[in-house]
Amino acid sequence: MKTLNYVKVVLLLVLTIVISSCEVDDYNIDEVLCDKYWTKTYYTNDGKFCTHELIFYLDGGGKETFIYQYRVNGNSYEDTDNYYFDWNWTDNRMNSLDLRYNSGTILYFDDVVVSDHSLSGIFDGTEVIFRN
Repeated sequence: MKTLNYVKVVLLLVLTIVISSCEVDDYNIDEVLCDKYWTKTYYTNDGKFCTHELIFYLDGGGKETFIYQYRVNGNSYEDTDNYYFDWNWTDNRMNSLDLRYNSGTILYFDDVVVSDHSLSGIFDGTEVIFRN
């Protein structure tokens, strides 16, 4: 009987140590996502160098910017297009976003993975990786 009591005490101590060693996850995905310029660069089909930027704000707003750099007859040009949107998570797992633009367009950002220095997923049907 003493052995059974000893086993119970040891199990209780082990359980206490395991429970007390658990950490509370303070990771807030919105804080990692927001207030950073997420940037991706590429060449467009017509040969322009494009810097594509996204910024998400904690208030649910955001901005998408396209900066196009190109040359014509030896001269350099730059055009910038800005689009403003409201965003929100579309699921409880926080891996899908919808971006609702002022124009009424809705784009979806699925399979979202956010880390300190990269934002990746399927943005409007295209696999992307943005960096900050």
